[in-house]
Formats: sequence, C-alpha cells, structure tokens
Amino acid sequence: MNILFVTRYPITDQKGGIERISDIITGALPEQYKVFSAYINESPHKKTPVEASICINNDPISLYEFAKQHKIDIIINQQCQEWDHFISLIKERLDNLKTIYFQHDKTIEPYKPLKESFKYALSADLPTKSKLVYFSKWALFPIYFHLKKFRDKLLFRKIYNNNDKLLILTERYLPDILKTIGISSDDQHRIGVVNNCLTIANPSVTPILSRPRKVLIVSRMTEERKRILLAIKIWDMLQAKYPELNIWQLELVGSGEYLSFYRRYVKKHAVPNIIFAGQVSNIENHYASSQIFMMTSYAEGWGLTVTEAQQYGVIPVAFDSYEAINDLISSGYNGVLVDEGNIMEYVDSLADLMSSNEKRVTLSSNAYKSCSKFSVEKITNQWINTFKDVSSIK
Repeated sequence: MNILFVTRYPITDQKGGIERISDIITGALPEQYKVFSAYINESPHKKTPVEASICINNDPISLYEFAKQHKIDIIINQQCQEWDHFISLIKERLDNLKTIYFQHDKTIEPYKPLKESFKYALSADLPTKSKLVYFSKWALFPIYFHLKKFRDKLLFRKIYNNNDKLLILTERYLPDILKTIGISSDDQHRIGVVNNCLTIANPSVTPILSRPRKVLIVSRMTEERKRILLAIKIWDMLQAKYPELNIWQLELVGSGEYLSFYRRYVKKHAVPNIIFAGQVSNIENHYASSQIFMMTSYAEGWGLTVTEAQQYGVIPVAFDSYEAINDLISSGYNGVLVDEGNIMEYVDSLADLMSSNEKRVTLSSNAYKSCSKFSVEKITNQWINTFKDVSSIK
C-alpha cells in the first residue's frame, strides 16, 4: 500500500509537532506500507528518508502528477487546510484513491484567553505590520471571533464531505468538531481517532530526587495559547509566598517572537531564579535534569511536551484548560491538573509538590509508567487499522 503524507514542511525528526509525529510513524509502519512525502515549504532540517518526496509549493498539478506516478492509495492531509479542495479534485481524477484529513488541533478556542493573547502581542518585539494586525483583532475581537467561527464551519463541513476519514486526536474533541461542522452526529461514520505517540526513544531516566531542584517549561515563547507571561507571574507569586522554596529554579527552553519581552519583564520585575535556555539541540538533557514540568497553555491539540516530560518521570502541572490534557494527566496520580484560571491553586499545587519528596517520587513513577499507553507500537496499530478501514470503503 502506498501512503502519501501531505505536510506543511518536510517530514523530519528535527521539528516539533506534525512533522515529527509523521517521521515516527513513517519509521514504524510495516514494510508493506510504502511512505511518500509531499510538503508545501522547504526547511533547513534533515528530511526523513521516504520512497519519494516532492515540494509542491503552490502547485496542485505537481501533487496530482506525483500521486499518479507513484500509484498512491491513500493521501493523508496533515492539517494543510488550504489543500483540501485540491486533494478532493485529485481524488476525483484518480480511481480508487482514498483521502484522510487529520485535524491535529482544537477547532474551537476559548474566547477570553484568545483575546488576551492579542493584547499581549502589542507589548512584544514584533514588526509594526504584525502589531497592527494584532491590534485590529483585539479591537474588533467580537467581529473577528464570530467571522472565524463562520469561516471554520464552512471549511470543516467541506473537509468532512470531501474525505473518506476525518481524524482527530481524542474522542474528547468529537463534540467540538461536530459543533464546528454544524452537525449533531457523525451519521456517515467519517470521524476517527488516532492519538499522538511518544516522541522520545529509550529515555535514560534517573531517580527524581537525584536531580537538581528544577521546574521546566518547554515551549514556543509566545502568548498565543502558551501564556508564558502567566507562567512567569505564577513563578513570581510562588517565590514571594513560599520563600523557603527559593532553592528551586525555573528553566524556560524554547525560542519565539516574545522571548525578548519575557526577558525584559523578568529583569524589570526582578523575578528570581529564572533561566532562559533559548533554543537547544538536545532537549532530552533538560527533561532528564528536571523534577517538575509546568504548562500554562489555554489550548493545545495534544501536548507532546507533557508526554515527553512523563517519559522522563518529570511531573506535569497544567491547567485543565483543554480536553486532551485529561487523556495525559490523571490529577494526583501522574501529574496535577488545576482548574482553568485558578492561579493561586496553581501556585499552591506547585509548592505542595516542591515541598514533598514522597509525593514527587510517587507521581514521577506513575508518570513514567502511565505514558506507555501511547507507545509507538500502539499508535502505529491505530494508523494501520485506519488504513484498513479506509481501504475497505467502496
């Protein structure tokens, strides 16, 4: 069976999210599945070896000719929404071609946090043009929000009708996708679930109490979804309320458009015990040397960094702000979930963990064991079952 992944950038193990997951699944599929790659934009990262690949840029004809030449059986559109229409036209012209669209993200974002992210953007070191765009979205947010909902309804209704299967990351997103499409139920049985798999192979895990007293954030440095400024404020509040915990450090790993803004904020407000590591080449070392993982996102598609932390026995603390986080964290067992928006609960939950060696040992062990349910083998089987299901459609 010939499988074609359509991605925004080349499949690679050196980039986060969709391209990285595609790399892992490409390497894990049995030999009878031949993987091909079509990507929209070039990138400097080393590409994953596949049967054949092509940069399609903005040329639908090249994708059609590539699919025809290599006798593709299934095209998997990895959330390249603007290509759904073209792929549906290719499907009409190639006999027996099946198509899958994979929505790796939530389709409905919370109103207030999204608006706040636009306001924070006005304080960051962004180009004037970008600031004007964010200002317009913030100032006219009710109009923007409802236009976006209307646009998404039209878009996902077409995606639902165009493809043999529409995949989501968890059943918890089913109500959202149905609402976005504007239907009450999946009568056509086109919506399926494939989870994200673990992304680190054979992590070297040491006992948690032998590691430095360090809390870790791994994220793009932005307010859009990630709310890193909120994380910094939570840390500042924790240091003030629990001075006995000032032996702990907070390390932020990642880069992004707001990084200089966060550095200035920490310096201006004298927020103690914070390290900005920037972009790193070996993230595993940072997980392996941390005890607690901190996430303040108001939305994620999945949260790969949560399971990465759990693979190293690093205990995640997160807001219960998006549905998939409940697939990853059972609060009090393998991590801690805090009610969305309850900042003092977040501060106290961190302090409780930081103060209790016994609790950290227990939750660390459970985190390490529990994430195995998303092993590469198990998730690859989900993909194989999906391919079989789609192939059987007449």
